[in-house]
Amino acid sequence: MRIKHSLKRELYYEKAMDLYFKGGMCGTHICKILPISRAILYKWIAIFAEENPQMSSMKRVKGVKKTLSPSPAVQGEEQPQTIQALQDELKRLREQLREAEIKAEAYDELINVAEAKFNIPIRKKSWRQAVENLHAKDPERYGVQFLCRLFGVSKQAYYKHDESKVLARAAREAFALEYIRDIRSKDPGIGGTKLWHMYRRDFQKNNPAGRVWTREELTRIGEICLRNNVMVVADEIHCELVFGGHKYIPFASISEEFLHNCITCISPSKAFNIAGLQIANIVASDPEKKAKIDRAVNINEVCDVNPFGVNALIAAYNEGEEWLEQLLEYISGNWQYMKEFCAKKLPDFPLVELEGTYLAWMDCRKLAMPSMQLEEDLIEKTGLWLNAGSMYGEDGEGFMRWNLACPRARVIDGLGRFLKYISAAGK
Repeated sequence: MRIKHSLKRELYYEKAMDLYFKGGMCGTHICKILPISRAILYKWIAIFAEENPQMSSMKRVKGVKKTLSPSPAVQGEEQPQTIQALQDELKRLREQLREAEIKAEAYDELINVAEAKFNIPIRKKSWRQAVENLHAKDPERYGVQFLCRLFGVSKQAYYKHDESKVLARAAREAFALEYIRDIRSKDPGIGGTKLWHMYRRDFQKNNPAGRVWTREELTRIGEICLRNNVMVVADEIHCELVFGGHKYIPFASISEEFLHNCITCISPSKAFNIAGLQIANIVASDPEKKAKIDRAVNINEVCDVNPFGVNALIAAYNEGEEWLEQLLEYISGNWQYMKEFCAKKLPDFPLVELEGTYLAWMDCRKLAMPSMQLEEDLIEKTGLWLNAGSMYGEDGEGFMRWNLACPRARVIDGLGRFLKYISAAGK
């Protein structure tokens, strides 16, 4: 039974460590006195050494070599008494283990009787909740994998039907249904294909895909979230990078209700190219949400910011407007060059229209090659490194992502390398 391993540690761990570290006894002798294997003993020794460095200095764990031990005279005097005491303790522990095993078998039989008498598959219906309860009680002692083996099921079976994941999946389905109803109420004649593409455009390619959402789109999303009690986390890190008559609209600015139902994440790292200074902002209007964010930030030890980052953030937001305007003009020029080049020389590789950000998406499905393979092939054969769309989700498969926040000469060079690769491939 699997119960033996946890009971063995509970019953013999301290005694084994006393014998090894305090008594100076070698591992072979300990395993003869206590019913444990050498593998388990050495694993316990390693754990004990990490937790008690002052004790582990008395022994060298690897190789199990003694550095301190009682003198032969003292050891000879205490040996008979020590062995008798250990034998008595061993007898008591064996009785305790036997009692625990019988108790476990009795409970197992009790469930068998209950299932037969009341015709209810108790194990099938309750094992998942039992695993969840025990793991929550003591994650270190009750590991999910250990408990699943105890119940005769796989770990995958537990996570497949994890309640939180089931609820999340249901919430996504409800959200999608609400979105579809909302669109169809305004346009009853809309076709299914167009509706599907609208949903994918709005929700399934935001890493980002160059979209700058309109007030109407944000309002529709916000209202659906309010009706379904869904909190919005608005990642607006690329908010300053907007082109061609489009306008950045902060989600929280649309209404008072949206303000209290969202958390906004922003940073100067993208627009002002200071990602290395590791500075960002999390904005929330609700004190309770702020407290939870503060707690999470501190628990994960990401609360200490770079002092240079603070100064850079202040400088960027207060003094960086002129620089940002020039940057937007330059990146927009890179985008126009890429569009014209692709229209003339790469017509089979259309681009997703770039409304914001400096990341352009190219449709490479003409090559009938997995995105990741294309990424590796381009690096190997041309030295051009693009990001495979599949790394951002399954909907990115077949696309490649270009970074246009670079000197134009590099954009020209990259497009030339891509064209050379396509020509060599005969596409």
